Amino acid sequence: MLVTALFLLLLVSYALINRYNSTAGRDLAVLKWGVDDLTPFCPYMIYFYVSWYLQLALLAWHIWCNPTAKATHHFKLMVGISSLGMALAQVIFIVYPTWCSRENVDLSGVDPLTVLIFNRLHSADAPTNCWPSSHVLISALFAFYYTYYLVSTRLYGRGKTVVLCVLVWIWSIGIWLSTVFIKQHFWPDVVGGLVIAGLVILFERLYQCRRSRRI
Repeated sequence: MLVTALFLLLLVSYALINRYNSTAGRDLAVLKWGVDDLTPFCPYMIYFYVSWYLQLALLAWHIWCNPTAKATHHFKLMVGISSLGMALAQVIFIVYPTWCSRENVDLSGVDPLTVLIFNRLHSADAPTNCWPSSHVLISALFAFYYTYYLVSTRLYGRGKTVVLCVLVWIWSIGIWLSTVFIKQHFWPDVVGGLVIAGLVILFERLYQCRRSRRI
């Protein structure tokens, strides 16, 4: 419960930092590469982007269906590590605020539902807090720990587990790509999110190894 409350608190602090960086008149850096200008705008990738919100819900659903101590441990582990990653990212948002231009977002000829989703996204999330990408960070941690959960708990047969793990990684990679194809982020933001995810995973693995040696 405490870990979940911390995660929710960090979601609120993300929104507050986002609003502050977009309204306080701060100097915002633009961190981009040449490949960003070559990356096309693909409006329908927005559906991959918003599916990010389903990932934690999916993990929680699995634990609801399998309320074992091991399943609960995996959920707390992922939420705890995600909280650590988000905390690190938010320190960066404050110290090194970045901004992403939306000038290439052209919704002419796009269906009304997709336009509505874009409008809601843009009104709720100002184009700051870009580097590293929280979307990429949390999605990468979800893919790692959810597949770790599937393999270690052995809920399904080997073949089904492999298929599910592949699908989870395809889903997460689609989310990473969506951040740049809908012009919500630049490529350095994606790399930054993956680096932070890798660092917190490494920290957790080293901690678990040292803990097991002491026991």
